[in-house]
Amino acid sequence: MSKTIVVLGGAVSGPAAAARAREIDEEARIILIERNKNVSYAACGLGLYLSGRVGSRAALDSEGPLYLEQNFGVEVRTETAVDAIQAREKRLTIRTGTKSEEIAYDALVYALGAASIQPEEATNLCCFRNLEDLKAIENALERGKRVVVLGAGPLGLEAAGALIERGAEVSILERQPQLLPRAGSAIGGALRELLEKKATVVTGVQNEGFEKDAGLISAVRLEDGRRLECDLVVAAIGLSPRTELLRQAGAHLLRDGTIAVDSRCRTSLPDVFACGVCVSVRRQHGMDWSWIPQASLADRTAQVAGANAAGAEFQMPPASGSMLLQIMDHTYGQTGLPLELARRQYGDRLRIATVFAPATDRFVGNSDSLLLSLLSHESGALLGVEAWGKSGVDKRIDAASAAIAGGLNASALAGLDLSYTPALEPARDPLNIAATVTLLARDGRATPLSAEEFLKGTEYWRVDVSATPLIESDQEIPLENLRARIDELPTDKSLLFISEEGRRALLAARLVSGRRQNNQQCRYLEGGTRLLAMTARAVS
Repeated sequence: MSKTIVVLGGAVSGPAAAARAREIDEEARIILIERNKNVSYAACGLGLYLSGRVGSRAALDSEGPLYLEQNFGVEVRTETAVDAIQAREKRLTIRTGTKSEEIAYDALVYALGAASIQPEEATNLCCFRNLEDLKAIENALERGKRVVVLGAGPLGLEAAGALIERGAEVSILERQPQLLPRAGSAIGGALRELLEKKATVVTGVQNEGFEKDAGLISAVRLEDGRRLECDLVVAAIGLSPRTELLRQAGAHLLRDGTIAVDSRCRTSLPDVFACGVCVSVRRQHGMDWSWIPQASLADRTAQVAGANAAGAEFQMPPASGSMLLQIMDHTYGQTGLPLELARRQYGDRLRIATVFAPATDRFVGNSDSLLLSLLSHESGALLGVEAWGKSGVDKRIDAASAAIAGGLNASALAGLDLSYTPALEPARDPLNIAATVTLLARDGRATPLSAEEFLKGTEYWRVDVSATPLIESDQEIPLENLRARIDELPTDKSLLFISEEGRRALLAARLVSGRRQNNQQCRYLEGGTRLLAMTARAVS
């Protein structure tokens, strides 16, 4: 007798789970229940449409009920709510309009996602999660172009970047001291530098309330007394997992309300699987479950949950949490443990190497430097990578994700044979360089001083080894002349070498410590004055 598989939820994960279940079991009855009109839409394409790079909303909604019914034999019920799950009896109570119905299931896939937190009810306040939000944004922009974006996490920054490209007058409000709070301070500074050219950026301040006129928000009041006048407010201040139905059914939830699933995406309820942005998963090198509400991970959990609901025995490996975020002409990428989590989890055992390295060979026109931070354990185990630049971020994040999943250490990454052609990447990849810098620091051959440490104040003798002096220092000797002038350096002071991006300073520190061999402390400013400026700007 064929089994009945019920999938709750649309968007990315629900339809993916239903389709995967069909691939495993051709005879099963598969029912997908969605409370909205739209079933499957490209949530990650909202910014591309808003910025004008996708021509129509319809392009984001090409796989509707008919597609799922014709291609996968899935019974789709839209505008239908689930009132209760009777897990012991394996039954659901659903409601379409005023009509209630009970459905028995053999396996249930829970993919109801998460709701955006809304700080106020107003026609011109919306979120940035679905096609209805796009309609609301477009309607508001017809009345005026002044937009306040609440929150500068990934979703808020994506919305802000798209609105800037559309020609809106954007103000970004983030209550934490820096943009993209979970990233490194240099990334926060780089983001601020980019966005302040096109938008008003306010960090470290909370909104105190809203001023309204005829039911519409006309201004956002800040706790420091300022006002941000607006025609539209986009709220991106957080998500709340839609898991109350499972809680009522007796499922084990985590403190943040997400569902803790095992490697087969099973919940604590019998024959109930879960996937998408309402679940927490095990993270590589993580000590506990992590909530990583990203579309790519939602799809991967959906593949596992759908297959296993149909009787397979698929396993999901620990997640890397890889992400990419495009903001105008720049890209941010991260994989493995985020810096904030890595610091909390490993403390003094964490090692961080931050470099500027060419994304392509320098002789290629328009070559630009990539900012890349490599996180590792003191043992050499790779923990995470984050990168920022105009090009080449994606390939480094993907390579780093594979390296972390494969258990490579810094030594292996330093020698990893990555592809090369001058116009696409240099002979020594930024990942190779960052891993090499990690090893140099570990072995005491070139010890960095971070921008954060420098900004706290140092007692080093500062030696600028740039071709052209960059900042106020105690001594200026271009790297090209250092060998001949090494005796001019003091012998009774700790030396700090400075250059624009850090490479010349690293070479200077190695040269002097190698030549003198007298235990004189020689350090270099990591990332140079460029990284220093980014870090200082992060919370300005």
